Amino acid sequence: MAATRGVRAGVSVNARSEWVAFTAKLPQALKKKLKIAAAECDRKQQEIVAQAVEKWMNENGFNK
Repeated sequence: MAATRGVRAGVSVNARSEWVAFTAKLPQALKKKLKIAAAECDRKQQEIVAQAVEKWMNENGFNK
């Protein structure tokens, strides 16, 4: 979770509008699941996505 905090620390001033633009490109079913998961575990959607992206990058050798 510390890694996701680091991601948020470097967020730009337009982070809210950038996040809205990003999530608008997700399939509707995935957006709904993300919203529900975030509410159930009391985490921000951005934190969940950041953690998932970091995990994917590690698994695919992009964080060397």
